[in-house]
Amino acid sequence: MSNIDNVKTGVFEYKGENYTFNYYTDLDISKKVSFVNGVVDTLVTENHYQSILRSIIFGFRLIDVFSDALSLINEEEKSFSLVEIEDIVMNTKIVDIILANVKEGLIDELNEAVDRDIEYKTGIHKNVFGEAVASLLGTLEQRVKDVDIDSLMGFANVVKNIPAEDMTPEKLWDAYADSKAFKKVHDETVKQSNKVIKLTDEVAKQPKKRGRKPKAKKTE
Repeated sequence: MSNIDNVKTGVFEYKGENYTFNYYTDLDISKKVSFVNGVVDTLVTENHYQSILRSIIFGFRLIDVFSDALSLINEEEKSFSLVEIEDIVMNTKIVDIILANVKEGLIDELNEAVDRDIEYKTGIHKNVFGEAVASLLGTLEQRVKDVDIDSLMGFANVVKNIPAEDMTPEKLWDAYADSKAFKKVHDETVKQSNKVIKLTDEVAKQPKKRGRKPKAKKTE
């Protein structure tokens, strides 16, 4: 392994034997590309997207690209089966050790790059705005009594069908403001505000009671 400044040493146990291994705490651009390509090319084949393997393959590539651990437990350099890959990722501390020591933000960068490349290869894009709105409406439904859940979810489903690239904050607000869900929330808020105003007026109209002055104690 090169660049001694970015290399640390750790110890892991596998099948009853302890191994001392070296691992990177940062990657150069070449290794980042290798990492991302390795994950994406394994998950996305010509006819299928193996989404169920996402976390396992990501962890295995962490071990493979960041460290020399695999060469220690696989001296014959044979290929690993999926069962063996899962066993190494789930039943050793290699991934945990790497994650605890890598440069801050690096794993997030790799995760985002993998997600973007998967979207590119599969054509499946996440509608982040739609998911956020659905979550927001769920929160509103919990906070406001008697709101029609069907109206809320109906609006959420409409927003989810809008392509993310065509959605702006203005369009999002306009769609919500015209919905039955917003009208119910608005009406309930106005109703509660009117109750507060009425109660305040009633308190203000009540005559003030004059209190008696306390008698001064006699001193001997």
